[in-house]
Amino acid sequence: MNEEGGYLGAMTYQCLYNPVMEKIKQQHRDDPRASLALNKLHTALTTCEQASPSFLYDFTKVILDDSELNVNLQESYLRMHDTSPTNDLIVSGYEQNADYKELTKRAIELRRVLSRVPEEMSDRHAFLETIKLIASSIKKLLEAINTVYRIVPVTAQPAVEKRKREFVHYSKRFSNTLKTYFKDQNANQDLFASDVEDDKEKTVNPEDKKHALRRDLRTMVYGFGDDKEPYDKTLDVLEAIVLNYIKELCQLAMKVGKPDRMALEDIHYLIRRDQKKFSRVKDLLSMSEELKKARKQFDEVKPIL
Repeated sequence: MNEEGGYLGAMTYQCLYNPVMEKIKQQHRDDPRASLALNKLHTALTTCEQASPSFLYDFTKVILDDSELNVNLQESYLRMHDTSPTNDLIVSGYEQNADYKELTKRAIELRRVLSRVPEEMSDRHAFLETIKLIASSIKKLLEAINTVYRIVPVTAQPAVEKRKREFVHYSKRFSNTLKTYFKDQNANQDLFASDVEDDKEKTVNPEDKKHALRRDLRTMVYGFGDDKEPYDKTLDVLEAIVLNYIKELCQLAMKVGKPDRMALEDIHYLIRRDQKKFSRVKDLLSMSEELKKARKQFDEVKPIL
């Protein structure tokens, strides 16, 4: 089982089967025979989940493949977490313990804020704010885990440590995925791509290594309606134009401020009368600062391992 199947398998029962079964049982609560059958089915699914968490995920994929529906399970599960039950986050037997209650509270908060990601991705400002909340929630949850770790029985500490390491691993992976997502600025990049798709995206075209702007220009012309793999000569011409413009602008900027030195303010001065360029530069700089703040919050999440 690959890594994707591992974490999606752990989400399948709670996001999909448990809430669906609860809803069906509620609809047939006045039918004794139906209630009995549904309770048996629900119990069987729960037992199956405990015995092999990946089974229900594989079973769901088979159903989707047979139905020929194009469903992104990772995105769908995130959306479902907004309303899915949270009883799996409660430690049985410790419901009234303050430290365990804090752990459950922080876990629920993180689950809820993560559910907002698919909806808010199209709104950059809202998405950046959500990223900050996610980083903060991860940090608070790790603090709660470390607190519980100190009070659990010694025999249970290895299991808690293992779960914490898994959580840290996926948190770092999520952080790195976000950084790549914003760095590429690719409108067609899928934040919810599978592991296999991620590996394909990381394959760099040899030509891109020779030309500093080749990869960005390829994405840009595709966004403006060109082919996904445009002609190399088209990219050569565009790259030459862009590099020539950058060179000329830098040369002019060197003459504006201090001799033989260039500052950002000098670039602003040169493009001040071109409202489109000036506004775009201002927006990009503002966006860059927001991204730095969001990344810094993730970098600050350094649990004690």
